[in-house]
Amino acid sequence: MFSLVKDLPVMFGIIFATWVAVAIIVLMHLLKRTDISKQNKIIWVIVGLIPIIGIGTYSVANFKKNKFILIIFLFAIIITISSIWYYAIYLQSPAKTDRTAEAGIGISADSLMNEFYTNEEAANKKYNNKLLEVTGIIAKSEYNTNTILFLKTNFQEGIVSANLKEKKSFSIGSLVTVKGIFTGFILGEIQLTEAIVLNSNNAASNTPTTANTNPDTTFSKKDTTTLPSATKVFKSTTGSIRFFSKTPAEDIEATNKQLISSINASTGEIKFAALIKGFQFDNQLMQKHFNEPDYLNSDSFPKSEFKGKIKNTASVDFTKNGTYTITADGQLSIHGITKKIEVAGQLIINNGKLNLKGIFKIHVQDYRIDGNDVAELLDVTVNCAYK
Repeated sequence: MFSLVKDLPVMFGIIFATWVAVAIIVLMHLLKRTDISKQNKIIWVIVGLIPIIGIGTYSVANFKKNKFILIIFLFAIIITISSIWYYAIYLQSPAKTDRTAEAGIGISADSLMNEFYTNEEAANKKYNNKLLEVTGIIAKSEYNTNTILFLKTNFQEGIVSANLKEKKSFSIGSLVTVKGIFTGFILGEIQLTEAIVLNSNNAASNTPTTANTNPDTTFSKKDTTTLPSATKVFKSTTGSIRFFSKTPAEDIEATNKQLISSINASTGEIKFAALIKGFQFDNQLMQKHFNEPDYLNSDSFPKSEFKGKIKNTASVDFTKNGTYTITADGQLSIHGITKKIEVAGQLIINNGKLNLKGIFKIHVQDYRIDGNDVAELLDVTVNCAYK
């Protein structure tokens, strides 16, 4: 949709110019004729005002007198069909380029994190959309439809996450080098997407071990060995956020599998943060235009955040298994604009672990995004598993 909107002026310009040229040629031929009356000429002019049909009728009816008219008519048809195919079909459905064959920038997880803690702005500019080869020790891994590896660093509140393109299992404590596209730095986490493992000191298997059972040995001590209680801060580093919208041209859908979130069981405070470049589309051009200045402008506004509070925290017993319907209101920031929204969801508590699913809608024009280009209303689904 994003690419189609940008290419429509070019496509229609070519088609319009072609038919104007053909119409002028046909009109000149008609006016020069002496074998038909003025009245018939007026009739042909009126018929010619019907796009394509009028010109086509005239060219076929006068084929014996002037074959050139029919030839240019057919030529205009070919140009029209070719333009529609090229701009509306061919350019809109390229396969996503596999960048893993490119050479990446080699760096250790510690050195990379040090650059961001030293000067985040400079580091973002240096690595923006670059392919990195990051070496580090696996702190934990998470499995869903694919695998996300977390590499620990010497910084207490710093970690590198790599969203792998496939589902494999790796041992905690293994030394690995992962190659992936840098999508940004958020809440102490450097994120890589479309990643692969170049080498590891342990053999990876295609079938993961029990999902989500790896111990969390990362940066925050309160994330480990803490018993379920009403004062715990639950954290999620592998949530997902999906948006969908149906438009006349095509459906728009993207998913970001590196959502970061936290819930304070005592205060009801809830936070979400995601990098805009972490949203993945099946269509490469759509993903490119989604991040361009005309749309989300992810270079200038790299992250989206929600900060709010669960309104009915008192009705949730974080120490007791069950399914709770919750409502949270807070501030959602997108594209440099912050608006107050309310979100409803379900909170499932099972043996001290939380799962949250929320569904809500946003009007893109509220965030200064042209709804004519990306659809005015987006359906947003958030899923998070907390520990």
